[in-house]
Amino acid sequence: MSYFKRRIKDSWQITKEICSGITWINAIFLIPGLLFLIPFVWFWMLFEDYEEIDEAKETMDQIFKSK
Repeated sequence: MSYFKRRIKDSWQITKEICSGITWINAIFLIPGLLFLIPFVWFWMLFEDYEEIDEAKETMDQIFKSK
């Protein structure tokens, strides 16, 4: 539960980026595809390992600071 807000924020940002590609020309094909893609992305975000991501980020920061 500690990363609940972060998961919601990341899922919302991914959803906004996916929806930004919709234009009036491709809307006929893209909107039905998004009805299947967005729930899949939200489900996929449930298994995102933020502890591993944070550890990798800290390691990379230490490597860059040491050089």
